[in-house]
Amino acid sequence: MQKIPELNYFNHSQSYFRFILLKKIDEQEGLLLPVQSQDSELLKAISNVQIKKIIEEGLAKKIKNEDTTEILIITEKGKSQLQKDHIDFQLDLLALEQNLGDYFLKKIKMLKDNNLQTIALYGASDTAQSFLNYLKINGFNITCIIDDDEKKQSELFFGFQVISRANASLNKCDAIVITTIEFEDEIKLKINQSFGSKYKVLSLFNNE
Repeated sequence: MQKIPELNYFNHSQSYFRFILLKKIDEQEGLLLPVQSQDSELLKAISNVQIKKIIEEGLAKKIKNEDTTEILIITEKGKSQLQKDHIDFQLDLLALEQNLGDYFLKKIKMLKDNNLQTIALYGASDTAQSFLNYLKINGFNITCIIDDDEKKQSELFFGFQVISRANASLNKCDAIVITTIEFEDEIKLKINQSFGSKYKVLSLFNNE
């Protein structure tokens, strides 16, 4: 599936990665430097938007902790930018859903044509939220949402349980639908390593 034009926050632009980086700094109330996190989303953002750059732009700053370690925190300017980015992100999400309406319906038809009625989604993402509505309206049984983010696990995602990949086998399903663009190839590899060909694996963002 080709990228949808003019949707900055879903075409992995600098705006998208800046938004993710600022959001992570804000959520974690600061990042310990040097960054040693295992959060793949955070590391991907840092690799695309240098910490030095957001400091130069006044969006974040370094402070010293009591033990002299450095922490990266968001500034007031950064919080204002994050708020603007969040609004723009939501607008992009609405535009994405409008553009993908027919595409989602085609994916629903494909699931039905292949008699895949019990579905697990991989990725507690905004697009997963949109696709959930189409699945529910069309009578699919959604068993769970799989996500590698430990903070999301054991929580509910719009009424559905979020679990780790290790626990996914506890939920019987016909297919796993990958609902995130950025880590699609990585997720496919993880599913293959964990389950082999046990489940039918589909991507929300291509024509497979």
